[in-house]
Amino acid sequence: MIESAHMIGDDRGRDLEGKGLDLLRSVSEYGEPLENHCRRLADFSLALGDDRGIGLDEDLVRCACYLHDIGLCITHPEERNYLRRGLDFALPRVKEWGVRGDDLALFEEIMLYNHSLKRVPGLDPRAEMVRLAVGVEHSFGVRSHGLSKESRRAVFARHPRRGFNKVLMSFFKTTLVDDGPTQVFGIFLPKAG
Repeated sequence: MIESAHMIGDDRGRDLEGKGLDLLRSVSEYGEPLENHCRRLADFSLALGDDRGIGLDEDLVRCACYLHDIGLCITHPEERNYLRRGLDFALPRVKEWGVRGDDLALFEEIMLYNHSLKRVPGLDPRAEMVRLAVGVEHSFGVRSHGLSKESRRAVFARHPRRGFNKVLMSFFKTTLVDDGPTQVFGIFLPKAG
């Protein structure tokens, strides 16, 4: 059930969630509509992990969810893939925040594969929870991946989608026009590795 301890969080001193949100706010013009998208994604990810018995570091997952679209909020003259652009931008900061080893590898996988429409061979099962959560979120909850209708509705009620379709249209333009249509296949249908 989504109403778990994940709603409160634990205080281990890292506060990656707050740092991720601050970094997103420092470059995003989209405000609450994008922030609520990230919150829904995190809630769905954590619930999917709970349902499958896959332990997720809530602080790390919430941070990664805040940063998963950050490449769509920034530009770079040489990097035309927003997933890679976002990872290149966020990774040095996440390292400064003390993320290391397995957690760092997980963060990288979440950033690079969260929008894949198909299963990615070899993807960490924890990153797979975020990938599946994107499917729930982007389908307005039609795709459930096993989450109950009530739990999906609760997340959408807690973090409304109001204004997010405008954000999606802007992201669509960035992906197709600024990044280039050939990037779409690598983002939504990536090759592992």
